Amino acid sequence: FTDPILAVVAGTGAGKTIDIETLIPTPSGWQKMGDISIGDLVFDSMGKPTRVTDVSPVMINHQCFQVSFDDGTSLVADAEHFWRVQTFKGRKYLLRQKFTVVTTEQMRDTLIGSGGRLEYSIPITPAVEYKENDLSIPPYTFGVWLGDGSSRDALVYSADPEIMESVSEEGVLVSVGKAIANQGKALTYRIGEVGSTRNTLGQYAANGSIRSKLKSIGVYLNKHIPSRYLTASIKQRMLLLQGLMDTDGYCAKDGECQFTTVSLKLAADVRELISSLGIKATLRQKVARIYGKDCGIVYLVSFTTDKQVFKLQRKLQRQRKKCRSVVNNRYIIAIEPVPSRPVKCISVESLWQTYLAGRDYIPTHNTMTGYWWLHSRMAAYPGF
Repeated sequence: FTDPILAVVAGTGAGKTIDIETLIPTPSGWQKMGDISIGDLVFDSMGKPTRVTDVSPVMINHQCFQVSFDDGTSLVADAEHFWRVQTFKGRKYLLRQKFTVVTTEQMRDTLIGSGGRLEYSIPITPAVEYKENDLSIPPYTFGVWLGDGSSRDALVYSADPEIMESVSEEGVLVSVGKAIANQGKALTYRIGEVGSTRNTLGQYAANGSIRSKLKSIGVYLNKHIPSRYLTASIKQRMLLLQGLMDTDGYCAKDGECQFTTVSLKLAADVRELISSLGIKATLRQKVARIYGKDCGIVYLVSFTTDKQVFKLQRKLQRQRKKCRSVVNNRYIIAIEPVPSRPVKCISVESLWQTYLAGRDYIPTHNTMTGYWWLHSRMAAYPGF
């Protein structure tokens, strides 16, 4: 007798599922959970591509919860969804590789320990390994323009010649800085070639200038980070972040880093960029005041890391060389019921039995169990 005997003990509708509207990062870009198919590539909890081996049908009428973390991120999963977590005891006794697999419902019942301690945490994913992309504007230069550039031209305003030297090192032509009235110590620099061309209809056409490229990638008068930059290689994304942080970033004496902008869209993009590089970040807003005067809302992306997120030496010197473990973990702070919605589960090849979900790259457990696992295994043995 050589045929396998399979036995599964599981509740009705035992697939462990998440909301089908959840965005899943893949090597080819973002896909909704509902659109993921067998054979697709996603990322595991180590940031490496892994293949989807099984998917369930979309299921309804499951009890659903929003799982919220201390950095403001969240995912919606059903009560039986699995999570690969560290407990308070595991963290306390430095059992860094000791993980426990629990369901959403099990965590909800034991979320807060004695003294109000947070019982469960999930390690931050290392930098996600996207492939190198062909970027029309070099990444550091683009980050500098996003931070301190004119939204309508290839101009950058800077009081730090060191920044412009780094732009030049990417092969971008940098003009001599000009002093402009009422601009303080900052000089105005033009980046890239100068000029414009018109096509046969008299319309402006692409001519290879930075200004032309800003229009072609959709950021002219619309500062944001295009998906091609957000899903570039680790090196390219880090250069982009360094350009952003050298201009609109700050490092406090205690090592906390902040990126500040008046654009919510750009702030959200920067947080996504930071998350993709394996750094825990929070996004909040506040009212900016100068001498007590209300100057409107600004958005702050805050994080602490020992990764080199600056090129500018005066900022880099403030960065911490070593960080506390809290910055490398997301702590689950709430699990709250939400209205039921369509959900789905997948299985992946990863040794870690995990995949990443949401724009903040939250690791969650490989979830194919019960009936759908049995169904896929039976399909592998036609005579069963």
